[in-house]
Amino acid sequence: MYKIYRFRITNYAILTICLLALFLAACNSPSNSKMNNDNGLIVIGTRVNTPKGRMFYLGAYRDIPQKVDPKDMLLLGRENAIYSFGEHPYIWDGISAMLRKYHVDKRMKITATDSIHFKSLVNSESFGSLAFISEEEAYAFFLADGKIIQFNPTTMRVTASLNVQSLPKGKATEVNTNTYYSFVTDDHTLLLPIGTNPNSFAKFSTSAQVAVFN
Repeated sequence: MYKIYRFRITNYAILTICLLALFLAACNSPSNSKMNNDNGLIVIGTRVNTPKGRMFYLGAYRDIPQKVDPKDMLLLGRENAIYSFGEHPYIWDGISAMLRKYHVDKRMKITATDSIHFKSLVNSESFGSLAFISEEEAYAFFLADGKIIQFNPTTMRVTASLNVQSLPKGKATEVNTNTYYSFVTDDHTLLLPIGTNPNSFAKFSTSAQVAVFN
């Protein structure tokens, strides 16, 4: 089941949604995420503004560091989204349209172990987020393209390609191709907040939308 719901926004609701968005972003940001590895290590992903543009890095540590130095981290590239599930980091590369799975050993060395190529499956520019259900079930959302790709995060093989309603678009409001986040409920229902980018501040949308997938 996949549906897109729209909610009318009042001034009070706008304040509530903004505060909630800030809280969720602080807890779930894919570009500043921390994870505990089963080897007792901590893996940190971050992005840094450099003279060559925004760069993404990944580093492994035995304890929570007081600060991280990109020089000691693995350079991922320019257009990345950083996720983690179990003991593995999963990195989306927007330039190559590839999802890479990484392994972290006890020496804190990070290496890519497997990957999935999406270029022949979807329009990679419509990538929104990943959602992990179990060791055998995960999803990659390309909602602007009307596609959801199911894959096995253990074997890194695509198991299904689903056609769904694409993100709505209109003259007054252009819907972002990225949904950025996905939230998994206790019954494995997936919630994806849909961001809107108005053509001008005078045309800001008065409704909020969320995609629901089960």
